[in-house]
This record gives sequence, C-alpha cells and structure tokens, in this order.
Amino acid sequence: MPAHSDRLNKIAAALACVQERLDPVHTDEIGMIDDGISERMYRYATLTSVWAAIRPLLAQHGLSVVQTCEAGEANELRLTTTLLHTSGQWIAGTTAKDTIAIIAV
Repeated sequence: MPAHSDRLNKIAAALACVQERLDPVHTDEIGMIDDGISERMYRYATLTSVWAAIRPLLAQHGLSVVQTCEAGEANELRLTTTLLHTSGQWIAGTTAKDTIAIIAV
C-alpha cells in the first residue's frame, strides 16, 4: 500500500520539473524471446542507462531514491522504495516477493 508524508506540495513540484525535462532513455541492449515456435528480438534500456539519464535531474531538484529490504511473512522479502525530497517530504511503496521464487531464479 502506498505511503507518503502528510504534505506533498514540494515533492510534487520537484517531480513535475523533473518530468518536464526528461528525455527518452536510449535503448542500449538487445534481448530475445524464444517461445519454442519463433524467436523475437527487442531492444531495451538497462537500469544503468536509466539511472544515468535521471540521476542529474533528480539531484538538481532535491530528489533521491532509497531502497530497503526486510523480511515479511514466511518465505517473503519486502522491498520498499522511497522517493525523498530535501524538504523532508516523501513517497514510498512496498512490494513483496516470495523468497522461494527468488532462489529458483
């Protein structure tokens, strides 16, 4: 369930400025899907190239991202991503992943 600080006016304004200035991230890798019948290739942007594109804009507008992990229910890992602003305002979201599925990958 999403969570956030009591006020969002400053973080919202900063996000609007970042989004206004974002350019499309260039695809820098090629992947392939093989469904047993045919193969398809696709291009995608790596996480490294996405961060390289957005980090300067985030910093310029007082934004940063923090990720933390904690144990959840049995065999569950919870990842919380928090977007922070220098004003102290923040927005966070948590996702849970079955650790059995993580080990299987």
